[in-house]
Amino acid sequence: MTKRLRLAYLAHLPECDFERYGVRFNRERAAGNIKGGAFSTIEGAFLQGFLEQGGLDIHVISFSPFVSEAQQIRVSDGLTIYLLPAAKFTGMSVAWIPRMLQVRRLLQKIKPDVVHGMRNIEGYGLMAVCSGFPHVVTIEEFFEGIPYPPHMKWSFWIARQVERWVVKKAKNLVAISLHVKKTLLTMGARGKIDVIPNVAADIFYTVVKKAPRHLLFVGRISPEKGLLDVIHALALDECKAISPKLVVVGGSSGPEGEAYLKLCKESAANTLAATQVEFRGWLQTHEVAKLHEEAYALIMTSTAKYEGMGVVIVEALAAGTPVITYDFGPMPELVCNGKTGYVISVGNISAMADAIIDSHQSAESNFQSIDVYRSAAAIYTTEEVTRCYLKLFKKIYDKKHSA
Repeated sequence: MTKRLRLAYLAHLPECDFERYGVRFNRERAAGNIKGGAFSTIEGAFLQGFLEQGGLDIHVISFSPFVSEAQQIRVSDGLTIYLLPAAKFTGMSVAWIPRMLQVRRLLQKIKPDVVHGMRNIEGYGLMAVCSGFPHVVTIEEFFEGIPYPPHMKWSFWIARQVERWVVKKAKNLVAISLHVKKTLLTMGARGKIDVIPNVAADIFYTVVKKAPRHLLFVGRISPEKGLLDVIHALALDECKAISPKLVVVGGSSGPEGEAYLKLCKESAANTLAATQVEFRGWLQTHEVAKLHEEAYALIMTSTAKYEGMGVVIVEALAAGTPVITYDFGPMPELVCNGKTGYVISVGNISAMADAIIDSHQSAESNFQSIDVYRSAAAIYTTEEVTRCYLKLFKKIYDKKHSA
């Protein structure tokens, strides 16, 4: 192939990248999303990786509630962005059909060789499948298990039906873990499924470890994320003997998030030392990476059915930080028990306390294992992951043109 492959990349463009690409937007309204950049940079990392790989003419199509009119920005010779306005409160299935028709008309003008729908959660998978062009849909997470308020019951029900339809109709699917692939097969996927993980932001691979000072929790604060289990483990007598400090990164999420965060804070205040738990709220990626400098372990206790991979785990390994996690969903794929961390059974608070104590006591010797952790994270670099995607795009293109 001598020509550049024309890729239509349907994905959420992180608000923290808007200014970088010359997009006009309402910064005041987007402020919260920009501040929470630690949890919305995966799509941006992929875009940067595609640009660095070369060989692509990329056309990004993205919807945002923070722009008031459609914008087309020719960023460079190989990158054009089409940013389309989205009503702020219609991000669910209510808006999917008109958005899909709008994107289909735009794609008829672009005439891509391959359409990549990144994250079906926002409906980009539906747009790719209905595009009329060769396509691939990346599945990161599922609607099953996502907490929702009672008034959105039917919206989520419709979204789940659309999700199943997309999974069955997609010709090419990317699962970000073996766990996701197994789930796709149980949902009736008929297309080809490639397993390509999500990326760990490059900055984590450059973390320089210092004297360990704290245990780190990074994620949304919601019951299924299990932060209260961590606080209960810290409150056990054996943990109290060493009084390990916990730094919590993230804010309340979902309909029960605020009440759950309040419960976690009250439990910490009633059972632990006054300064033992520090709630830092939402932080940006570079701030999270900074916290890994002095982290002796990351603890990830999610039991969310929608979880596809657990990017915070691979970010931790990339930073040279071992991980304590539950034997649930995709997490055991990422952590080798006894080598890169601790895999414990769900809800086993005593085993969690033992893992915290062991990681705390082994903190100094963990410096000798940093290379082991980073080696385990080598397959999650932006360069490696986007190389796998480029290979897949070319395979889809060649199949179309050899038929």
